[in-house]
Amino acid sequence: MIKNKGAITFWISMDKNPFAFKDGNQVKFVNQDINGEHLTINLESKQINVIFNKGTNRAISIFSPIISNIDPVKNFVAVSWSSEKILIMFNDQELFNKKFVTNIKKISISGSPENPSIDEAFGLTFQLHAPYNKDEVTLLINPNITDYEDSMGDENVSIRHLTFSEHTPDTKIIKFDFGDNNVKKIGGTYIKLEKIGTIVFENQEFLTFDFFIEDISTE
Repeated sequence: MIKNKGAITFWISMDKNPFAFKDGNQVKFVNQDINGEHLTINLESKQINVIFNKGTNRAISIFSPIISNIDPVKNFVAVSWSSEKILIMFNDQELFNKKFVTNIKKISISGSPENPSIDEAFGLTFQLHAPYNKDEVTLLINPNITDYEDSMGDENVSIRHLTFSEHTPDTKIIKFDFGDNNVKKIGGTYIKLEKIGTIVFENQEFLTFDFFIEDISTE
């Protein structure tokens, strides 16, 4: 996730970088903060790898196509970015020019017997998981839902939305709060805890948890 605009240019001198553009070699050229974004630029064999905010929940990694127009003396690289677009230039060739497409969905998950403790967005399934309280919440991400019932089949039983699930190798248990764990990333999807509130059911208060799910892809 990129928040701020920026750009950088540099030259790759072949006499100073004899291992550049060699198969199997990695050469690092940039590792610095620029206008609120941490930028890393590596040359992986004949591909440019641009990484924004490495090691954070805002991380984005882009690989260029394989470079063919390599000058034997020196080569010019330019990278520019914004929240909507990334552009990579190599000499006079446009290697990468992609716009970001952002889709946002709000989901609400509740501990109330009357409301669902499970929801779905952008191919991910979210299920409420203990522990949770007024300051933090735990989600089960991508459990295998084996059964889901609106009741127990008895009109005298007031239980609603009974969910049966099991863990798989792809299932994750993730804690959210309003501090360092406010936003988490799975693939190209960002999950943000927006609000913790309460609802009343049969004179009893139950917690509700609102999330914004942001899915980012390129076109």
